Amino acid sequence: MTENKIKTNQEERQYKVFIGTSYLTDSVADFESPEDLFKQSLLYGYDINNLHGIKFLNTPKKNIVRLITRENNPDIRINEVIDNDLAIVGSTEGPEEKVRSIMGSGLVVARYSIFYGGPSGYTSNSPESSGYSLDLPKVVGCAVQLMTNDNFLEALVSREEARIRNAIEELNKGKESAPIRVTPYLSEALKVRR
Repeated sequence: MTENKIKTNQEERQYKVFIGTSYLTDSVADFESPEDLFKQSLLYGYDINNLHGIKFLNTPKKNIVRLITRENNPDIRINEVIDNDLAIVGSTEGPEEKVRSIMGSGLVVARYSIFYGGPSGYTSNSPESSGYSLDLPKVVGCAVQLMTNDNFLEALVSREEARIRNAIEELNKGKESAPIRVTPYLSEALKVRR
């Protein structure tokens, strides 16, 4: 009986995160040539050690993060994932426009971009004006840390801005050169009750 009680009290939570950037999911085989792979790595931050082939991540508290990607859902559209807990999306023209199209949905979207810390080099839009609530450096490890941080995930589903900001502040300790940035749009996204 005690054993069942322990299992019930430690019931795992499942979070859903939409990954809307190929830089977090493409494999080496997805590139047209070794030259293209080299160019994407050197100029645009592609990292071979990304989330390709991964459908789930575990958090330290043994919660599960389910990754919704084009790799495992080829026809998925961003408006089909607005009920997810988080989205991580790139900032080329197409994805940025898709993020803009769901502004007002309440989905917290993190930008994963080489333009981290500034406006998009393609559109000149700031992350917040395009509907991104968070701005991530284009580093796979940073995205994984965000998605697997129990304090952040719990704060995110609580929809309490102060808790989210505190969780990110904790995550940023030791990341002085490239911290996760909260944009002014976070406040707007959290106004939508979900």
